[in-house]
Amino acid sequence: MPLPKERIYTIDDIYGLPDGERAELIDGQIYYMAPPNTTHQRISTFLHGTIFNYINSKNGPCEVFHAPFAVFLQAEDEKNNANYLEPDISVICDKDKLDNKGCHGAPDWTIEIVSSSSRQMDYYKKLALYQGAGVREYWIIETAREVVMVYDLANETPPTIYRFTDSVKVNIYEDFSIDFIKLSIKYYPHCSRTITGLLLFLYPSAYGQYTDVPSYSNISVPNARYFRTERSHRKPCIRAYLLIQRYQ
Repeated sequence: MPLPKERIYTIDDIYGLPDGERAELIDGQIYYMAPPNTTHQRISTFLHGTIFNYINSKNGPCEVFHAPFAVFLQAEDEKNNANYLEPDISVICDKDKLDNKGCHGAPDWTIEIVSSSSRQMDYYKKLALYQGAGVREYWIIETAREVVMVYDLANETPPTIYRFTDSVKVNIYEDFSIDFIKLSIKYYPHCSRTITGLLLFLYPSAYGQYTDVPSYSNISVPNARYFRTERSHRKPCIRAYLLIQRYQ
């Protein structure tokens, strides 16, 4: 007996989803998307704002979009397009690819913020799709590991791994880097607490002037014991302290 054929979905199936339900279409298969969590949204907002400000400051031709934003990788045939994606961040420099439905063809730069359910998809399926479609640069951001994986697809170089305490070079631009330390300082309160603990440990005579600051009011002992409650964040946050002086 012949095996039943696997159903191939189309863009009409995506458009037919109930209101509020999101999914992507990859090689004719539908993959439903879970709602993003708060950390995901913070990172997305940070990236979109930073990229928008850079493009605006240069009066550049590119545009940046955050999800939900439709990307049809096969620009020539939307109706039979087997791949419909919603990257977390898309940067498009060719305005002819844009209309009210989204982007028709490969964006120049895409960013995906990894969740536990999307990790395999982002690292394998989407990487292959973006590379094959002609995306010039692809970033994968892992919030749990605080890692940024940068793929310079245009130059076919090995991926570069950055931490959330690094300044990450954008390859499609000559003079643009995104300083993730700003994200850590703003959205990762354990860093501000660990930095305060480090200051009190190194400079015990300063104890008192920091405890009067509202954001540090939970610090009560000026010694290294505090670090034991921050073990998983100790190393990146100490690195953050060494860099934070640039922004004081």
